[in-house]
Amino acid sequence: MKVKRIIDSGSTRIEVIEKIQFDPSKLDYYVDLFQSLRKSGYLIAEEFNSIFWYIKDEIDASPQKLAFDIEVYRELNLAFKAYTLIIRMSGVSKKTIAQNINLLKKIILESNAFRNIEAFEVYLHSLTKTTAYTTALALRSFFEFYPLPESDSCLQKLSMLEHPKNSNRSLPPFNQVFEFDDIINEFTKNEPEASPQKQYFYIVELWWYLTNIVPMRPNEFLRMRKNCIEYRNDGSYWMEIPRSKSHSQTLEKEIWYQWIQINYETVNIVNQYIENLNQHISDSLYLFPIELYDKFVKACNSKRIYTDVKFLNTTQLNDRIDRFYQEIVEQRYGVYGHRKIRGGDTRHFAIINMFLQGYNMLSISRMAGQTRIESPENYYSHMGRLVETYTYRLASLRMKEVNVEKQLSAGFFGLRRKVYDIGKIYDEEELIHMRDVEFGKCKDPHFPNNCIEDCRHCPNYIFFPPVNQFNDGITWLEDQSKAIAQKMNQQVKKMEIIFGKSTELNAEEVQNELKQASRNLQHYMDQRINIDMQLLENFIHTEASR
Repeated sequence: MKVKRIIDSGSTRIEVIEKIQFDPSKLDYYVDLFQSLRKSGYLIAEEFNSIFWYIKDEIDASPQKLAFDIEVYRELNLAFKAYTLIIRMSGVSKKTIAQNINLLKKIILESNAFRNIEAFEVYLHSLTKTTAYTTALALRSFFEFYPLPESDSCLQKLSMLEHPKNSNRSLPPFNQVFEFDDIINEFTKNEPEASPQKQYFYIVELWWYLTNIVPMRPNEFLRMRKNCIEYRNDGSYWMEIPRSKSHSQTLEKEIWYQWIQINYETVNIVNQYIENLNQHISDSLYLFPIELYDKFVKACNSKRIYTDVKFLNTTQLNDRIDRFYQEIVEQRYGVYGHRKIRGGDTRHFAIINMFLQGYNMLSISRMAGQTRIESPENYYSHMGRLVETYTYRLASLRMKEVNVEKQLSAGFFGLRRKVYDIGKIYDEEELIHMRDVEFGKCKDPHFPNNCIEDCRHCPNYIFFPPVNQFNDGITWLEDQSKAIAQKMNQQVKKMEIIFGKSTELNAEEVQNELKQASRNLQHYMDQRINIDMQLLENFIHTEASR
């Protein structure tokens, strides 16, 4: 197995490639590696021969458990330990190591340590394409480190596996996302501060409001320090965000903090949470200390494997989100069948939103704490569906008080959303006194001073056609709605093309083109909302009259 290592030579870092294979006669070498990792705090175990090891890193102090429990294949078990030490030293993440070890153990047990090639093949084909391919990658790497007489036969079977198609990150349906947003906003507004559920789900609220605006990974969100808000002399508000990246081919990860400007609404909800936190744990360095988790999770009575855990981990965050779905979304609001949003999904929502606002790639990368955004086309594949769902959602909620541009600038989700109902049912006497316009009425008292080119795009327009013109009026609205939808899709595609040209144009040209395309898109979204709202109101009133 070829392993890259970085060697520090004074001010120079040298990358060295070594070919390493397992040699059971050099057990002392692997024991020394074990002791080195244990001494530095990257590995927790009583001794090399222990069945259970726990590996950790600087990003998430919670250890990852590894079980070397296939002593029936003693030398393979020993090779697993050596393999783990080598790839951990070369920078492979603890999550990937645990995944690969578990996959390897399963196929070893199913195939009698690779001796039963038929069982080996049957098991491979019982897996999903993605899992089979991941297992194949792990096996190829392991066989390079620990060749076996059966390796060639196994590799031949692996070569026949079909490569899974690259797919975009699968996000929950956006209509369910918006419904979840409605529920969490309602919970924030109405839940008493002192209630046990408020205390327990505070972290879910902050996760939703912060990471939908600022692109953060869950481990960055959970590492936030309590003193993360800063007020500056110019009246602006800033928030400190943890960022991290791996040093290539090493165990070490670099952690730094980035200051990002935020609005007052975000500051307010963070400060409310901090005030609440201080009532329970006043001396905490972190915003989500592990002591708070212990306080509200009585079932957590088992002794901690590692006492240096300072803050909650991603699994614990997702557990809280799952409980929120169970206790609030389902039991309280009676909404079932949602595909649950995961802790890392909101980062993608925030990035998609920034794309829609016309931010350039460099700005988005900086906000996301990256040197570059991987596969921007993946985000564009979601944009069309999100725009379509978003405009329908706004129309159905009759959100006319705040336009699309303002909504986007505050994020798609959060406390900044306001609902303003202009869709009340007008009685006959009110309509008689309004001005007749095409297929409806105009309620603007200053007509025609505020007139625009097409009534269908005007917030003062009420769709109210004569009975004999009703079908023509509906067609008139639907045709325009479809035409605007096509223009919206064209703008999304145009923005994707502009990103593709980013290496051909200078940064200012790219930014100007993106901003213009974004303004056009937002303009069409506003128009679509106006028209679809008329169609939806007509549908609601028609159904009610039945």
